[in-house]
Amino acid sequence: MVDGLIEYHPCVNALQGLDCWVNEEAGFRPEFFTNYVASYETNLPLRGSAVFSRSNEQGETVGLTDDDIKKITDLMDVSEDKPDLSWIREFHDRRKEEYREANVLR
Repeated sequence: MVDGLIEYHPCVNALQGLDCWVNEEAGFRPEFFTNYVASYETNLPLRGSAVFSRSNEQGETVGLTDDDIKKITDLMDVSEDKPDLSWIREFHDRRKEEYREANVLR
C-alpha cells in the first residue's frame, strides 16, 4: 500500500498509540510528496503514502477501532461530501507496476 519496502514509525501526537507505515525509500523518490499527516504524527519528515494501524501486545497488526477512525477523520478533516478519489488507487497501482518493471533483472 505504500509502494515499496516498508518502514515503521510510532505515532506520537494526536494518534499516539497507533503505528505508521511508510515507504522506506520515499526520501529518494522525487514523485512522492510530503505527507503532512504522517510527518506530524511521527515528528519526522516523511513522504509518500502512509498506512496507520494498531498492534496488540504481541506486536501483531490489528484493525483500527471506531475511535481510531474518528480521530484520523477529524485530524484529516474529511467531510462526508468527499470527492471521488479513485484516481489515487489507479495512480498507486500504476506506480507499483512501473517499480516492479524497473527492478526486474535483465
